[in-house]
Amino acid sequence: MGRPRSWYRRTCDDCLAIDVREWSRSGRFLPPSSFTCLWAIGGRPAGSIRVQTDSDSVSLRYRVSSNDGEWNAVEQRISIEWTACPYGGRRPWFLCVNAPGGRNCARRVAKLYLKGQVFACRLCHRLTYASQSEDRLGRAIRCAQNIRTRLGKNAGLLGPFPARPKGMHRTTYWRLFHRSRLAENGACGMLAEVFKACS
Repeated sequence: MGRPRSWYRRTCDDCLAIDVREWSRSGRFLPPSSFTCLWAIGGRPAGSIRVQTDSDSVSLRYRVSSNDGEWNAVEQRISIEWTACPYGGRRPWFLCVNAPGGRNCARRVAKLYLKGQVFACRLCHRLTYASQSEDRLGRAIRCAQNIRTRLGKNAGLLGPFPARPKGMHRTTYWRLFHRSRLAENGACGMLAEVFKACS
């Protein structure tokens, strides 16, 4: 008999997320801008928010569905803190403001997740990473797949290993190649043990 459904905690992948690093790379903070952030799940629209950025904060406007099926308008302001990078420049962080019990979390994070009606950090929402519940086989397959995806879009494990992307250093490419091969060989070995035990 498996664990009760209530034992399982939601993962970060289950929630819509905003990433301050992506917005910074897109030049959304300087000068301040207004834009719409869209999500899709399985190719279908899953949500959108209207974002107004400033150098020290972002304002989010979005709608969420309540338990009775009604849509509620929500407006949330999130502070931004900038820190210096080791080799020059600055990077932004979200400051989470939604600790349990109404306290101010103030944790600096790159990502905030929507659970219920507010965006908050992973710890305040008690979210786990999907990888935390994976077994050794799942971790090995995910490691190999992530490397292939990094090197080439839609590069599945059954296809040939992707060619070195333009601009990637040869030592980086071969390091990733060997890491992927180790993970793939490990996964094949574990699958062979499973098949052997079942036969």
